[in-house]
Amino acid sequence: MTTEKAPSKEAMDFARLRGYGPGVASAMDAFAAPVVQNLIELAAAHITVTLDRDALRARHEKMVALAHTVADKYDIYVTESFIDTAKGKHRAPTTHARLELSEAVDAMLAALAADAKAIPADDDGDGDNDTREILFGADAKAGEDR
Repeated sequence: MTTEKAPSKEAMDFARLRGYGPGVASAMDAFAAPVVQNLIELAAAHITVTLDRDALRARHEKMVALAHTVADKYDIYVTESFIDTAKGKHRAPTTHARLELSEAVDAMLAALAADAKAIPADDDGDGDNDTREILFGADAKAGEDR
């Protein structure tokens, strides 16, 4: 009794249409199985890379918005300081603009710190299926080129 798996119906139909026997159908199945598995893994890697890209884009957009806020608050503060210099006295709008600038900088620094903390240490070869491991196997090490 043999332990070989019978060829699939599709492989048998293909072999029969071309005049080949069941041996060719079995060989086709043996060849197709790893190819299909590789295609599935490649599709999974593509999805992972796409999700990583989308998450990075969202984080980037948030940081850019915070940087614009800081720049706008800085412009207001500089304008108010210039008016103070021209009038020769310190005014409440300048103090308020300085406080808003300080709050915007603090918000940006907090967001940068939270973002840095949230980013996983990627491609570290620990088998947790990060991008490099999906593309190059579980033995992939950080910084290793293939």
